[in-house]
Amino acid sequence: MEKQFFIPNPVNNDLLEVTEEMYRSYYRPIWRTRSRATNKGECRCPKNLIYKCDGVCVCCDFYSPRNMVSIDTPIGDEDSGITIGDTLIDPMPTPESILIKNELENALHDELNRLSPKNKYLCKCFLMTRSERQAAELANIPWSTFRSRWVKITTVLREKLQGYYF
Repeated sequence: MEKQFFIPNPVNNDLLEVTEEMYRSYYRPIWRTRSRATNKGECRCPKNLIYKCDGVCVCCDFYSPRNMVSIDTPIGDEDSGITIGDTLIDPMPTPESILIKNELENALHDELNRLSPKNKYLCKCFLMTRSERQAAELANIPWSTFRSRWVKITTVLREKLQGYYF
């Protein structure tokens, strides 16, 4: 009597009878994955359920990752109550930083409104192009002239807004 080989039918979860070659080609990657997971101590599948292994360890009920750390893992003394999650930086701005930014923007707008019309125009040209050379072309002045005026404008604005830097 020849030995029979079966693989799961993906359509209805029945077993399909296949040749030994097909059986081995189907299960070889699954066996390799399970062997690696077992060697790492991640696979806790009982021997009587090995035939149900599909090689997707992360979804398996018997998977237990060894080196995985939770954000709820305590740091230092467990009595301190500090976890890894407590040390993560929140990317959202704080209310204080929003207020400071708004104050700085308001002060900047006030100082820009106090500039002469010629200097306001140079600031607008720079904001439209984000390039000194292109702003000089837009203002129809030589780049060196734009550059010297731009340095004076930014120096004055830095001095006036110095209290807003922290």
